[in-house]
Amino acid sequence: MAVYLDAKLASDECLTVLAKEKREQGGKIQDIILRPGSLSDVEETGKVVFGKTSASGTVSRGDVAEVGVRLLEAGEETRGWFDVMNGEGEVETGQAIQKVLSEKIDCIEGEDFEVMKKNLGA
Repeated sequence: MAVYLDAKLASDECLTVLAKEKREQGGKIQDIILRPGSLSDVEETGKVVFGKTSASGTVSRGDVAEVGVRLLEAGEETRGWFDVMNGEGEVETGQAIQKVLSEKIDCIEGEDFEVMKKNLGA
């Protein structure tokens, strides 16, 4: 699992660096990084904890996919790193997602962009 987590972090950082550079050059890109808990194959619940969480837990693959769709539908300015686990927030009504977007919650807060860039070799 450690190898997977290292690869996931490297790809998240790569997308973040490249997207920022593209925006700085006047381009548009919707970079959304989902950071799910342990993925499960259980049926989609439609309820998640979303945004920046301190909890650990599981989340169905279906719920992660639904959150991704809702974020893409939220508009091209939607971007950020978001934790997602099964919880109480309603996905279908957009309750969980709108709260995070309106409060501008982003899990990248506190991360060092220059370190990400260096890790990428850029």
